[in-house]
Amino acid sequence: PYGIEFDGQRYQTAEHDPIPGDADTDLFASVADELHRVLAEDSHAYLFTRWDVLPKVLEAYTPPFTADTVIVWDKDDGGHGMGDLDDWAPRHELVVKLSKGRRELEVGDRPPNVIRQQDVRFTDGENQHPTQKPVALIKQLIKASSVPGELVFDPFGGVHTTPMACVSCERRCLSVEVDTDHHAAGRERVDRRVETARDDRTLVYDVEVIQ
Repeated sequence: PYGIEFDGQRYQTAEHDPIPGDADTDLFASVADELHRVLAEDSHAYLFTRWDVLPKVLEAYTPPFTADTVIVWDKDDGGHGMGDLDDWAPRHELVVKLSKGRRELEVGDRPPNVIRQQDVRFTDGENQHPTQKPVALIKQLIKASSVPGELVFDPFGGVHTTPMACVSCERRCLSVEVDTDHHAAGRERVDRRVETARDDRTLVYDVEVIQ
């Protein structure tokens, strides 16, 4: 759902099929209305996008949401995004923070809107999805906009990185993924994370992952 025709084949470290329907930006408006309907009052939504698609995202999502800020995910020394190979190599991704109602951030100190976290595709970790996000990155967003026990919703779950982050943050999570292979891989990841986190000192909330 990026609207950029993402093609993971460009990376020698990651061979993935193109994401079906990714060139269709007409999807944005219907997704915006449905997200606004299901989200609780006084809650936040985060959307990953690229600079050239950002105007279409803002047009589709505001209204019904209010756009608060744009966060820059600096991918550190891990790879470069799509673009003209003769031009500057992009090393970042944009994250639009949206609000339904009014809610302050749940973190004590005002966080900077640049987050440095290496791209998963260029680490030794599991690389199972063409746009897989680092768990540490998603944890920062979750902690900023929710408190333990609240429900976090990811309608484009991929390999379910959001539930992975929710386990250690003590949040409940509902994650949905249309691709059966990605869903299966993600479910296995979440099951392993839950077993690792479960001990006598840690309260782990149930994590629900549905297909």
